[in-house]
Order: sequence, then C-alpha cells, then structure tokens
Amino acid sequence: MIRDTGPTTARRSGPSPMYNRRGAVPANFRSVRQPYQQFTHRPDRPPGPPPSRPPVPINHHRPNFIIELRSTNTAATTRQNVLDLISKFELKAEKVAVYDRGALTARLCFQQWTDALEATVHFWETCLNASSLLVPRLIRNLVLPSDTDELGSRLKTIFTEHVKGLFEGELARKWQEKLSRVVEEIEAITASLRKPKPVTVHDELRMQRRGLIAERDLIERRIREFKTGMECVLGYLEGKECGEEEGVRVLLLKGDFDWGRIYWLVKRECRRLDDGLPIYAFRQDILWQIHCQQIMVLIGETGSGKSTQLVQFLADSGVAGHDSIICTQPRKLAAISLAQRSPAVQCILQLNNVIRR
Repeated sequence: MIRDTGPTTARRSGPSPMYNRRGAVPANFRSVRQPYQQFTHRPDRPPGPPPSRPPVPINHHRPNFIIELRSTNTAATTRQNVLDLISKFELKAEKVAVYDRGALTARLCFQQWTDALEATVHFWETCLNASSLLVPRLIRNLVLPSDTDELGSRLKTIFTEHVKGLFEGELARKWQEKLSRVVEEIEAITASLRKPKPVTVHDELRMQRRGLIAERDLIERRIREFKTGMECVLGYLEGKECGEEEGVRVLLLKGDFDWGRIYWLVKRECRRLDDGLPIYAFRQDILWQIHCQQIMVLIGETGSGKSTQLVQFLADSGVAGHDSIICTQPRKLAAISLAQRSPAVQCILQLNNVIRR
C-alpha cells in the first residue's frame, strides 16, 4: 500500500528558517574583502618620493693625536675643575670635549705633535704634583719612532724626579718621625727599668717595652718595603735591573713604558705605606716562601690584609701560572663584601691583565 504524501510530510521548497544561508555575510569574507592596496607612503607623510637628505659631511681631517683625561676620583671631580685645568694650558687644542659622567672627563684633539707633546707633559706634571685628579692618556693615530723616543725621554725625566722625591717626601718623613718617637719611648722605658721598682711595675714596663720593640721592627720593615718598591720603579725608569733581595722581585716591570701603570704602582705603594697593614711589612718574606714552596698556608689576624693585598703582591711580582690567579672565599657573602670593599683592587688587576670574568 502506497501512502500519499500528506501535508505534514511534504518537503519544503525553501530553506529552513533555522538554517538560513542567505543571512549577513562576514566582512572578512573573501568575496567581499577589499583588494590589497600597497601604500607607497606613510600616513603621516605626503605621497610621493621621499625627501632628499642633505649629504653627511665627511671629516677628512681626523685628529692625529688625542689626549684623554680620566679621573682618579669621579666623586671629587667636577666639570669646572676640568675646565680650569684645561684653561691653564697655554696651547689651545683644536677640539675640546668635556663629559659630565664617567671616568672619562675630557678629550682634546691635536694635529701637531709638538702641541700634543707639550699637553701630555703638562697634564702629567700636574697629576704627579697632586694638583690634579686627572690622568692623561695619549692616543696617536700617527706614530713615528722619533716621537715615541721624545715622549719617553720627557716623561722619564718627570717620573724619575717624582720617584726620587718620594724617598724623602712627606709620607716617608711622617713614618720616620713615628719611628723616632717609638725609639725614644723604648729608650725611656729601658732607662726606667734600671731603677729599682716593685715587681708588678717592673713587669708592666717590660711588657710595654716588648710591644714597642715589635712596633719599631714593624715600622722599619714597612719603610724598607716602600723603598724596595720605589727602587724597582726607579731602576726600571733608568734602565737598570731591579735589585732582588733573597731572589724575590716585588715589582715586575719590563717592556715598553706604560706610564699609566707606573703611576698606579707608585700611588699604590704610597697608599700601602700610609695604611700600615701588617702584611705589607712581610711582603718579601711571603713572596720568597711562595717561590720556594709548592703549597703555603698563610695565617694572620682579621684585618691584616690577607684577602685584599696578597693577590696584588702576586700580580705585581709576576707570580702567576699562565697569568691566572684565583681568589676564593668560604662563603658567598664574604666574596661579595670583598668585591665591594676593594674596588681599587679590581682596577689595578685589570691593568695588569689578571682578572678574567
């Protein structure tokens, strides 16, 4: 029996209202999307070819000589101090640039060698006389052997006079006077011990005399160490071999003259004598034991300079296996405090090409 299609089962000819495919077409549909337009100019600029830029001038006259002035104390160096120092120099540089931040404070450009030579000598004289905190550094784009010899001869004379003056300078006289006072106290106590006194007073005087004798010996060793270091620098400047005591050279200086390194070595020796750390008095003994022994254990009181000075002693004397010196600390906090407490040590060791990070 074939059923006829009733009105309820008849297929509708139109689309279902629930699935109307003839609704709104999305804007990004491929058939209605606008064709790609290639912009030939930026929206904020007028159309057309880009405006022609003026040609960059090329400086064909590069300065032959540049003098950089670097500050040894950035906190105490001001822009006015730099300008005052430059204004005292009679010869005028072709170009002067002064910087407000960083260790590099000024840069002077010269074309003539005579002007650059006189400026370099002038700035080194003011630096060595402690009238300036700026250390000069000469950069030569034009190098001639005769210029190198002339510069070395002029600076060698200045540095030699400066080092010779330190033997009888204010710092050396201060320690000599301190040594004389200690010797006078020892003589006074020795004379007092010859007189009859109670046992307790006699023992106290003996202990006091023993401490003064130890202090006298320590001061004498410090002065001797300072003179030994200055003799090494002086011998290097005069072309002589540095005197070695017991086969130990406290300062290893060889090759071409590096005036910046010589300046820092001399300044550091003066600071060591002024600080008066106990380890400085035993520098030659420590270096001698390191030369003789494969392993050495150094024991000293806190604050004697073991961590801050020993690495410098090794770097200065050239005692390093393939230019490598490793300084370790038992704790991370100790290593951080050491690095923060002695930033000058890092500068000196970087000059000696010892630090490797």
